[in-house]
Amino acid sequence: MPSRDDLYKSLDDLPAEHRPFAQELILAQYQRLTGEITQQINRRESVTTQVFAALGSVFTMTVLAFTAGQWVKQPLIGLYGASIAALILPVLLLFLFAKYEHADLRIGQLAYWVRDQIEPLMPDGMGWDSRRREHFPARPWLRGSQQYPALAQPRNLQLWATRALVCALDGLALSVGISALTATLVIGPWWTWLAGTAGLALVLTSATASVVTLALTRHSR
Repeated sequence: MPSRDDLYKSLDDLPAEHRPFAQELILAQYQRLTGEITQQINRRESVTTQVFAALGSVFTMTVLAFTAGQWVKQPLIGLYGASIAALILPVLLLFLFAKYEHADLRIGQLAYWVRDQIEPLMPDGMGWDSRRREHFPARPWLRGSQQYPALAQPRNLQLWATRALVCALDGLALSVGISALTATLVIGPWWTWLAGTAGLALVLTSATASVVTLALTRHSR
């Protein structure tokens, strides 16, 4: 990857008649990359909508499974179905947050190139991302935060917000799923333990998916 000095040198070495074309090329690249950043931000935020749509769908499936068991007077089937439906959520969230992290990583790559490779070629003070980092550096959460501007955001705010959302949703799904599965095994006859074995495998799969999802969310910058 070329350094900032390499870019300056390459522009300075161009013949005078080629510099206007180079400037137009850099401006076109700047516009294209900033436009793609906007697209990736929209794509990342659309994943958040898909996450809550998945939550709503799984919640509906869980309630319907439990209700169907009560309606046919087979509460064990209802509890077991509800546990399976709830434990599906962490697996779905793994794929959705993988899409989220892919878009977020792409945003970081584009922002790096704009900030470190293109904005230094602009007149001093015109680079938005460079000036933003200078005027609004990330502040610590507690100690020494008063020394930072009021508009400076806490360090890793996006990362911790994303991980908190993963923990809340996966924790809710695992709690409901494990509780329903445990109730099935406690009040059911001996043969329910056969179904419980498959349920335990799904619990382990869901817990593994939760850990992998947390490991995926890095917000690299």
